[in-house]
Amino acid sequence: MKRLTLLLSLTQIATSSELKPIPLWSGTAPGEDQQEIAPEKSETRGKDKQVYTINVSNPTITLYPAPQRKAPNTAVVVAPGGGYNLLAWQHEGTEVCQWLNQIGVTAILLKYRVPRRQNLPKHHAPLQDAQRAISLVRSKAKEWNIDPKSIGMLGFSAGGHLTASTLTSDGTTTFPKESIDQYSPIPNFGILVYPAYLKAPQKTNQLAPEINITPNTPPLSSSSPTTTPPMLKALLSFTWQCSETKEMRNSISLPKEDMVLA
Repeated sequence: MKRLTLLLSLTQIATSSELKPIPLWSGTAPGEDQQEIAPEKSETRGKDKQVYTINVSNPTITLYPAPQRKAPNTAVVVAPGGGYNLLAWQHEGTEVCQWLNQIGVTAILLKYRVPRRQNLPKHHAPLQDAQRAISLVRSKAKEWNIDPKSIGMLGFSAGGHLTASTLTSDGTTTFPKESIDQYSPIPNFGILVYPAYLKAPQKTNQLAPEINITPNTPPLSSSSPTTTPPMLKALLSFTWQCSETKEMRNSISLPKEDMVLA
């Protein structure tokens, strides 16, 4: 898997072990009683010893609060990649949240369900988790000092596809609604980092059917694996500003080199 290299100074940042995950669902996640998934675990893989999370049945979010200030913060929900089979938990998750904190952004790390659920589209369960995560974060806006109109989503690879699917939905959900779901499940802006699965099967110039761009779609931008931290910061700022000014509606940037066609 491609890796976005983020240069971090971690000595002054709280480690993820100090942060408590928050369950997305009050009980069993939708449809999980019909699935047989092995116990969740973390694994270290590759020459660079990166941490991956596999077999997620109990999805959560983990809050990485930005430094306190009087004005409400922008918040970004981070969706790691992993082909909808596992989660690249470290280099596309915890490290990204820590970097967002460094630039003054509150981060929320999304642990969505993997691997792919039997007899369901690859993104079915993850989309439920992402939609619930956005609603949950928005419901906590006052408590977490977040601007409820400035909640974005940033995803890598399969997480980029999940971000696009969440952002371009009309808000319709496939799970029974609870009180938390009175809050919109649609982010205010999105960033796709080397996104996967955006192309419709056997249709070179068409987006996947679950990605529906309309005049009401919030700003959505993409970047390549060579994106540097300053470039990503600029892209994040630009996309957020577009969500404020509504100048980037019904647009998506998908250069060929920015796509992982898998």
